[in-house]
Amino acid sequence: MGACTTKYKHNIKEDHSLAEYTFTMDIKKVYNMQEYCGSGHYGTVTRATLIADPNRQFAIKKISKDFIRNTDHLRSEVDILCALHHPNVIKIYETYQDRNFFYIVMQYCSGGTLLSRISSTARYSEKNAALIVEQMIRAVRYLHSKGICHRDIKPENFLFSSGKANTKLKLIDFGLSHKLGKWMKGMKDMVGTIYYVAPEVIQGSYDLKCDNWSIGVIMYFLLSGTLPFNAKSEDLIIHKILHSEVHYDYEIWAKISPEGRDLVQRLLSKSAGCRISMEEAYKHPWFLKQFKDNEELYQLNNLQNYAQKEELIAKMTNHMLNSLNYYDIKTAAVRIEKIEQNFISLNEFENILGCSFNIADKTIMFNCKKILRGTLCAKQHLNEEKLWKAYNNMDITQCGRLSMDEFLKMIYIIEGKRKRDLKEYARKISFTFEDVMKVFDQGKLLYDIVY
Repeated sequence: MGACTTKYKHNIKEDHSLAEYTFTMDIKKVYNMQEYCGSGHYGTVTRATLIADPNRQFAIKKISKDFIRNTDHLRSEVDILCALHHPNVIKIYETYQDRNFFYIVMQYCSGGTLLSRISSTARYSEKNAALIVEQMIRAVRYLHSKGICHRDIKPENFLFSSGKANTKLKLIDFGLSHKLGKWMKGMKDMVGTIYYVAPEVIQGSYDLKCDNWSIGVIMYFLLSGTLPFNAKSEDLIIHKILHSEVHYDYEIWAKISPEGRDLVQRLLSKSAGCRISMEEAYKHPWFLKQFKDNEELYQLNNLQNYAQKEELIAKMTNHMLNSLNYYDIKTAAVRIEKIEQNFISLNEFENILGCSFNIADKTIMFNCKKILRGTLCAKQHLNEEKLWKAYNNMDITQCGRLSMDEFLKMIYIIEGKRKRDLKEYARKISFTFEDVMKVFDQGKLLYDIVY
């Protein structure tokens, strides 16, 4: 959940439609802003460090309120990012707002964009291209499984975690992404970056497979060093996308394996109905052929196993957050810290917690100490957010303080008929959020706040 920061009251003009999403304290009291990293839809991105721990780095997207007519796009981006937990998708930690800006605090990736690496390489070998394309497909396959269409897949929107050669690839910038409803009805608005836009997007009726086309364009670019549709103007590019066939230069593509040519051709099918799905692409024989060398196959298996484990860990964490209180998790953490080994089986973990995660394979090994530490921090952070919401709602005058009556009413709403000794507060006239946090032991609760 990112830094477990405390929220203080400031006289900041708040956008109430996003109040439940954002902290209204001064973000510069939590993060030190460093150098500019780049820009995306609706905002610029800056590297930042945590004041409480300067070794921790983050990317902060800063969005001017002047450029947002309504908050629907921002709400959509935050909603989507908060729902995603995948090793090839950027993580969001928290959001802030002040009088002029919204801020989204995200994972920092120091390896630069895929575009910058492509620019420094004339053409990728098939093996290197396969390592990149496989990670892109995994990210988009995960989005599509959640009914989410990114709508702006391009090399600039993939970051490398670090500068190392085979570092993990992360999909970023969800400013144009769209979550399809229950019936997966198509989209109509023309969005995206023209070189990577699918024909059906230009025609005004499309679905999730527009992302697949964009991956096909990038794959073509990696293997050939050129774009499949290029021209001097946007109008000409659009005309080519709609009316020209993809050209495969014989001198270049004759050196590419039949499996590689097959995958790129199926991704770049002009008919969305005939275009390969992400699920099919993920299992395409091109990857097995490229990774037949044991080292590459071992690396691919590691990546796939890691992705599956990350999804299971996210499922386990969500289950604990929803079904256990802070002290249940803390008690389990204390017990597990006494175990010498870091990795224990899921079966042992469930026995210690006294709950079941509904995962069939009970023999899977997890670093449960690390999982519980993260869950404990997230639980405290979640409770703190609920306390802040309750406090803010009770503070009708928005003066940053509660009267004794308001304070007691808030405690009653949260705790019901639980008995509490409040003698030390008997002489106080008003109560700040810090006072409330002390009463509730900084969110370390024996029960869950329902508010």
